[in-house]
Amino acid sequence: MILKCPLQFNLKLVIIYSMIEIEILKTTNNDRQGSYKIYQNQLTIGSNIKNYIYLPEDDLPDSTCQLTIKQNKLFISFNESNFQYHLNKKICKISKSLKINDEIQLSNTRIKIINFIEETVITRKEFLNSKVQEIGKDDHELVNFIQELSK
Repeated sequence: MILKCPLQFNLKLVIIYSMIEIEILKTTNNDRQGSYKIYQNQLTIGSNIKNYIYLPEDDLPDSTCQLTIKQNKLFISFNESNFQYHLNKKICKISKSLKINDEIQLSNTRIKIINFIEETVITRKEFLNSKVQEIGKDDHELVNFIQELSK
């Protein structure tokens, strides 16, 4: 299921492409099981209907689990500081860095991290300019010829 697909731009026209892919392995509501790809750098999961992935479980009060990509790493955090969850079958209460294939258990829901990506895509002009600078480092006859032509 694809929920959103935004690209983030900054003033230099650099595109930051983010994607988080998870699989809900087990939950009390079988309709929610399956893979989810979210094309953003943050995904919220919880019992509040405003979350990207809504899990209507009684023992998940208004807790919100946040999966966030920062500097090519995926982190898990919660809006409640004392919320207890399981990460790879170990009890945790604090924010942690996650890896692909990690399993998170929130109450009766088990979630597996399938993949996450954060890439910076530069503009075509910047890409071409960087390649020209790389070519300029080589000392070839063709490079010298091109440099003479550009004068």
